[in-house]
Amino acid sequence: MANAIFSGDSFQVEPPEQVGELEDFLHRLKSKADPEGCVLLGFDFPIGLPYTYAQKADVHNFLKSLPKFGQGEWQDFYHVAYSPDQISIQRPFYPFRPGGTTRQHLLDKLELQSIDELRRECEKAPPQERAASPIFWTLGAQQVGKAALNGWEQVIVPGLTNPSLDIVIWPFSGLMMDLIRPDRIIIAETYPAQYLHQFDLLDDQIRFSKRRQSDRAMAAARLIQSAEKYSIMINPELESSMRDGFGPKKDGDDRFDAVLGLFGMLQFFTGLKQLPEPDRPRLRQIEGWILGLPLE
Repeated sequence: MANAIFSGDSFQVEPPEQVGELEDFLHRLKSKADPEGCVLLGFDFPIGLPYTYAQKADVHNFLKSLPKFGQGEWQDFYHVAYSPDQISIQRPFYPFRPGGTTRQHLLDKLELQSIDELRRECEKAPPQERAASPIFWTLGAQQVGKAALNGWEQVIVPGLTNPSLDIVIWPFSGLMMDLIRPDRIIIAETYPAQYLHQFDLLDDQIRFSKRRQSDRAMAAARLIQSAEKYSIMINPELESSMRDGFGPKKDGDDRFDAVLGLFGMLQFFTGLKQLPEPDRPRLRQIEGWILGLPLE
């Protein structure tokens, strides 16, 4: 994860660090904030449900339903199905492992016609781009299902049900500026890859890959230039790492993603851009939205 602290009139961006144990993760973040300040926490996994699935599941409000998952009739929700016969409305994540699996199994068992019915509106493909992997599919490099399962069960739900924490989730809980309160944690969904376009970090002459150190260095250099125009101060150690493309080790792309995601969030709190706020009930109550993703 990467973090920035607002002090005086600017944000100070620090080098990425390990998330650490999840049990006290939210409390550790809260302890870093000024008592009169709040925490805005961006997660790179889906927060919300596909509308068509929610209708079948009789879910009309994601935030109210979230604490019920893993309980009662939803007791198997967090257990990824091993075989097609285990897939159900109450156990929609599949497959546990590769081998003879197909997305059609999900469609058949959930009685859906198209894989797009398992995508939220913010996950469907924009022109000339690839659509996101459906949240319930848990296989392949593009899958996000297991991250959502872990994030919901181990971080978000324990936080929401902890009386010592004041946690809200954008956009379900309201407009961003209305949510900012002292001693509060605001959770939002982010997607670092979209910020590559918003910061104009891609070079049309090459096929960008965050796994290439040289590509990360090129994109990071442009991030540094953007920071100089706004109230963003970069820790010298971090700036050196950014100019080096976060080094040659395998975790370089993870650290790049964390910093890119952070910059993507900061652009809406430094006057760089206005935050798109979804107002449709379907998005505000069930599907959610990715922070900063343009609205049609």
